[in-house]
Amino acid sequence: MTDNGDPESSNDTVATARKTLYALIARLPDELRAEAVRVGYDLRKRCTESGGEKTLGDYARGTVPVITLYVETIREECVEQGSDSQREIEITYLHEFGHHLGLDEGDLVKRGL
Repeated sequence: MTDNGDPESSNDTVATARKTLYALIARLPDELRAEAVRVGYDLRKRCTESGGEKTLGDYARGTVPVITLYVETIREECVEQGSDSQREIEITYLHEFGHHLGLDEGDLVKRGL
């Protein structure tokens, strides 16, 4: 697992997100954990693409596939909704990891992701 972290994100927010991801990946079944370790991740403050203000995460296939989590956007949404940001980091990561495994949006919704 490669961390391509955004130096602009708050150190506390990024550190918490990183710990949450490591704990989540450690709990995955062996075969999924092995695959999750091969996927890079990037912890960014927020999505800078046009229309991406509310985007919580993204998945990009490439030479090295990368899951991006927008940690400040996740934190802000959780504050607004009164929900747990660590749990939302887990859900967002699993959603994007599902894309890596070939699941589409419908498949992910059926799984609560």
